[in-house]
Amino acid sequence: MALVAAYEQLLVDNVSTVRTVESAIRNVTWFLPGRFADADIASEGLYALLSVVSSVHDDLLEKRIPPALSLPPHPFALAAAAPETAGLLSAVPPAAPITPLLPPASEHTRYTRYWSDRSPAYRRLSRALQTTTYIELLLEMVVKKKAGDRNRWRLVLGIEGFKSIIRLILMSITRRPVLLPPTPQREFDFALIPQDKILPPEGVKPKQDEENAQQPQHTGPARAVIPSLAKAPLRSHLYPLLTSLPEEHLAHPLSLLPELSTPGDIVAEVLSSTAVLVQVLLLIHTMVSGESAVVESKLRH
Repeated sequence: MALVAAYEQLLVDNVSTVRTVESAIRNVTWFLPGRFADADIASEGLYALLSVVSSVHDDLLEKRIPPALSLPPHPFALAAAAPETAGLLSAVPPAAPITPLLPPASEHTRYTRYWSDRSPAYRRLSRALQTTTYIELLLEMVVKKKAGDRNRWRLVLGIEGFKSIIRLILMSITRRPVLLPPTPQREFDFALIPQDKILPPEGVKPKQDEENAQQPQHTGPARAVIPSLAKAPLRSHLYPLLTSLPEEHLAHPLSLLPELSTPGDIVAEVLSSTAVLVQVLLLIHTMVSGESAVVESKLRH
């Protein structure tokens, strides 16, 4: 656990650098195919590895983002933090910003985050399904290259069967249709968040608190600061709240998707979850039937 905490701290301290490296590696994958033997496999492998690592990074950083960053700042936030001056009314604080630092979470993120936080089984299975989606093309390319086309189709059948089973289990957990992707997705660039706004990992003391502890404390009488409402009218500040309400004032995540209440709904969702598997089975059956017909025609002649 100490190693994980150290890695989280390293990631939090170097968010911008990590994002730059990920973007650079992702661009490299566009130039690898055709450069050397098996370059397409190397490019897809690098892309799959980068997708898995980026997903892990998003999961770690998501825990360090305060939900309040998607809400407009308090209209008197800057006024409370204004420096003291000699006069009581001489200091006119600047108007507080009314635009949230981060966009509000989408309905997809709210729903998938709710189930990921509530159900450990959903969290593990959804991660497994998403990881399989990242690496399935790489596995298919490697098996086709090393073991032939027939084994490739066997692998595709196994992967689609595995994914169908996971979707059915997720459906049984939520009693609702399975969203794809089933995990929360990145909706903003973590590198745009100021470093002091990111929560440190557990057990790590924030640097800002350490700096405040080293600074001498002011023991003089407190001075009242009157905020300037003319520069930050309350009405214009509350307007962004129409689209950035706190989580407790929004519709419950379970109400975002209807529950599968009738047998028809359940059958339709089962068919949707296994549609790709059925298509693969039909393709394999068609290929086997065609090969059998060719063999029979050769034997007759």
